[in-house]
Amino acid sequence: MSHSKPSATPRSSLDAIRGRAASMRLPAYTGLERRDLQRRHALLQRLIGEFDEMPGLRLSLAQASRLFGLSEAAATRILAELTEAGTLQRTASDFYMLRDKR
Repeated sequence: MSHSKPSATPRSSLDAIRGRAASMRLPAYTGLERRDLQRRHALLQRLIGEFDEMPGLRLSLAQASRLFGLSEAAATRILAELTEAGTLQRTASDFYMLRDKR
């Protein structure tokens, strides 16, 4: 059975290690859009079309996410955009529905 020798260099405490601030740079802006804008536009039109075709349709965030095959984060952004644009309204009970156009 062999025993390993203790290291000749003593190990220092983590408290004794001095670091420098980490820095990170973002890549230069190239002007290219990362999102697929055509697909996004088609999705927005589909959402609006569903609400137009079914008067009185009310969807919760989770229901909209499942119906349109979106993550809840994506559904949140899209429903918020349509609400801000005045296409949809959000009820007090957190359902989304077509805004009354009177």
